[in-house]
Amino acid sequence: MGRRSSDTEEESRSKRKKKHRRRSSSSSSSDSRTYSRKKGGRRSRSKSRSWSRDLQPRSHSYDRRHRHRSSSSSSYGSRRKRSRSRSRGRGKSYRVQRSRSKSRTRRSDQDLGHVPIVKAVKGQVTEEHVVGLGIENDVKAEIRRKEKRKRIKNGSGLSKSKESRIGFDGTQWRAVKKFIMLTSSQNVPVFLIDPLILELINKNFEQVKNTSHASSTSECKFFCVPRDFTTFALQYQLWKNEEGWFRLAENMGFQCLKVESKDPRLDWIDSLSGTEIPLHYICKLTSHAIHLVVFHERSGNYLWHGHLRLKGHIDRKFVPFRKLQFGRYPGAFDRPELQQITVDGLDVLIPKDPMHFLEEIPHSRFIECRYKEARAFFQHYLDDNTVEAMTFQKRAKELLQLAAKTLKKLGVRFWLSSGTCLGWYRQCSIIPYSKDVDLGIFIQDYKSDIISAFQDAGLPLKHKFGKVEDSLELSFQGKDDVKLDIFFFYEETDHMWNGGTQAKTGKKFKYLFPKFTLCWTEFVDTKFRVPCETIEYIEANYGKTWKIPIKTWDWKRSPPNVSPNGVWPVSEWDEVIQLY
Repeated sequence: MGRRSSDTEEESRSKRKKKHRRRSSSSSSSDSRTYSRKKGGRRSRSKSRSWSRDLQPRSHSYDRRHRHRSSSSSSYGSRRKRSRSRSRGRGKSYRVQRSRSKSRTRRSDQDLGHVPIVKAVKGQVTEEHVVGLGIENDVKAEIRRKEKRKRIKNGSGLSKSKESRIGFDGTQWRAVKKFIMLTSSQNVPVFLIDPLILELINKNFEQVKNTSHASSTSECKFFCVPRDFTTFALQYQLWKNEEGWFRLAENMGFQCLKVESKDPRLDWIDSLSGTEIPLHYICKLTSHAIHLVVFHERSGNYLWHGHLRLKGHIDRKFVPFRKLQFGRYPGAFDRPELQQITVDGLDVLIPKDPMHFLEEIPHSRFIECRYKEARAFFQHYLDDNTVEAMTFQKRAKELLQLAAKTLKKLGVRFWLSSGTCLGWYRQCSIIPYSKDVDLGIFIQDYKSDIISAFQDAGLPLKHKFGKVEDSLELSFQGKDDVKLDIFFFYEETDHMWNGGTQAKTGKKFKYLFPKFTLCWTEFVDTKFRVPCETIEYIEANYGKTWKIPIKTWDWKRSPPNVSPNGVWPVSEWDEVIQLY
């Protein structure tokens, strides 16, 4: 009896399981995904998607999917119990992926007012799907955002409204716009000198010049380029209200840093040597900074800016100072002629010849004359104030300025050399007993019309030694027997040299110099180039005792860097030794 009763209970339990299995099977969708363990350890797999019970569908396909989801979700508890009973009855492990089913159940129970509804149907939601759910506005807004991103990505179908202009909401453009508004309101004539932006403008210069204000506002092509700074410049003499401008900038949201330093030109005068002048302004708006370089007019009719030297109280983390394009050292530039153009909807001033300004930047480094050392020199060695000395210095100054003007027209680089360079560096003046003026030119910069250009300027050729291939030297006659000597320098692997020729014997000499680069300086009220490595250059030519004046000088024996270099063949003398 006990066994029959047990069998009867087992049969009824089995019947109930089969009945429940058939019901569950008929209610589950062919589209659902479940995992169950079969004999042999393999799994069966089918697909499923989660939908909320709260959705009130309007289409047949949506209704069928919703019904399947609801059935599948409601039968989850039955599947779980069935899996456990199978595991107990057969002694094997049959697992349902609970984590996957749980996540689907949670997702289907979400409020469909949340934006992911649009993502779930992959952009195919229409009005009829969402009416009555209270989420119409959210879905429509998401669809509009998707369409806008797609249009911007494809570059077509752009609206002309301000909000859709490409890049005009960028940090860089907004900072530049606000800065230009600030300077315009105060009549501060700043002009753009940013190398990156100027280079882009120069590449499209004709197009930019002919672009109207309206047509330049469709896309931000220049001021929206990724960068940390935008650099502008200002002539200090034209700045009327510096302090008021500074306060207004801070009121407009800029955080400004002002960098000042002593005016180096006043080191010559004791009573004025401590006077400070503004050199740089850095104004930051959110994550972008405007670097305003303050140019000062110098007596040589050029513009000079100072070194951006951080003092102890300045926050080194205010901006990435190492990325600044200007201020690593003092610089000198020709005074640029300016013109106004419209760039990205903003009216800005730029150099009229942007290419020339860009070419100046990498070679703009400026070395100041050492005024304090010059004062000390004249305190130890009295200046020669005789009429003869002063007359020579006046003629030498005129000759230097004329030579500079002539070579600049030809586009030939040159620098102060030999005794003229020594006089600039040691005493900031022309050595009164030197009797000539010396310039250096790289042989690769030689032009065949140099001689004729100087003759047209009123300087006749006095002698020509050597030839372009070897030891070329030119000498021109100025007023009152003041001579202009031009030495041409030849570059070797590890040094440079210039040559000399003795006219009566044809002997050749070579003067060796360490390699050097060129910087700008101011000398006799004119902008000249000098070797940047000035001390090495002077010591090569005059030795370690260059600070001591030497009035007796033999160009063939006195320089420590001179050495014999052979003799010109007599057959070449007519070419390599020309006296006039």
